[in-house]
Amino acid sequence: MHAKINFSLLKQYGAIVLVYVFILAIFLFKTRFVLADPRLWYEEGIVYLRDSVLNGFSSVFSNHQGYYSIIPSVTIYLSSLFSTKYIPYFTVYTSLFFWCYLFYEIFLYVNNKYKTDNISKVLFVLTIFLIIASGQEILLNTITLQFITPFIIYFIIKNHQELSVPRQVLILICLLNGVMGLLFIPLLYVKYLKKYKILFLFIAVGVLFHLYSVLFYTSDNRTTVMQRLVWNLSYKIQLIEDKDYLKFLYKNYYLIFFAALCFYRKMNREKLITVITLLGIAIFVDLTRVLPNLDSERYNCIITGSSFLVLCELINVGISSKLQLPLLTLSFLLICIKSPRLLYSDYIYCKEASWKKEYIKYDSYLPAKIHPCGLTIEKPKKSDQ
Repeated sequence: MHAKINFSLLKQYGAIVLVYVFILAIFLFKTRFVLADPRLWYEEGIVYLRDSVLNGFSSVFSNHQGYYSIIPSVTIYLSSLFSTKYIPYFTVYTSLFFWCYLFYEIFLYVNNKYKTDNISKVLFVLTIFLIIASGQEILLNTITLQFITPFIIYFIIKNHQELSVPRQVLILICLLNGVMGLLFIPLLYVKYLKKYKILFLFIAVGVLFHLYSVLFYTSDNRTTVMQRLVWNLSYKIQLIEDKDYLKFLYKNYYLIFFAALCFYRKMNREKLITVITLLGIAIFVDLTRVLPNLDSERYNCIITGSSFLVLCELINVGISSKLQLPLLTLSFLLICIKSPRLLYSDYIYCKEASWKKEYIKYDSYLPAKIHPCGLTIEKPKKSDQ
């Protein structure tokens, strides 16, 4: 009987455990320089550390680049209370915590959704990993966590009918980290409002603060989100006016899923809101790029990831279950073609900019090398305010 139980567990979890060992090995390979010698990312230094040095505790509540991000604001303020030498340790390992937690929730999700269908489990996990971890730009810094935290909210909602206090706190943090998490509020409202009214009171306060940041606030000589929206819409309209339909479709492939919704009439309210939320995130990110034609790893991560999750939501609603494996396989192959940098680990990491040495220059008010390569920061003086 004991052997039978072990065989059953091996059948259910064996394949997914092996895949996790595989992606962990790739992740460690890609981040080996960063983990061994933690570094500060450019915006972490030039925006958040500068604000912390100049304004102290009030920097925790500052808006930057047209929105509010709680994780870099709090992490860098707390790190600034210690030696400058250790600031990158705070940012890198805070980011690592959120990455690990995301893949913990994904583990729960695939084992619940696909049960003993090991091939589907493997394809789903590998596809998600390829989407969010192929680029070096998005790995292990608090700035680009805003493109990871929406996925954490999604998988928490999918996995849990009840929310422990730590998960409630984590959801609130993710909602306040960038703008995209706010789009999950209708789904959170539908699923959890009756059980967690205090959580929604905190969310309401956070939303009001965040909406002000998004709609009206600008700093650091950056544009507001609303200004970016106008520029990107103008670019897309220009593509249509120029009759460049192939380029328009290539740049806006996620819109195909909106057309597909017309064929899904059996979808319940929660699933419908989930699909609309994911598509809303893809559209919002695409329409708020810093530059209309900017092709960035961080933008591609959230747009492609949201689109893939929409496809997974639509499977088994209006599509025959027999197509699940072929569609997952096709998605995986397409992402493989689109992710040539999976094993690249140092094309953006500047080995010469070791913070163990550069922090001495920073504390001496001299230019200190920072990542990506070729960039420097200087410690601000109070007179710079």
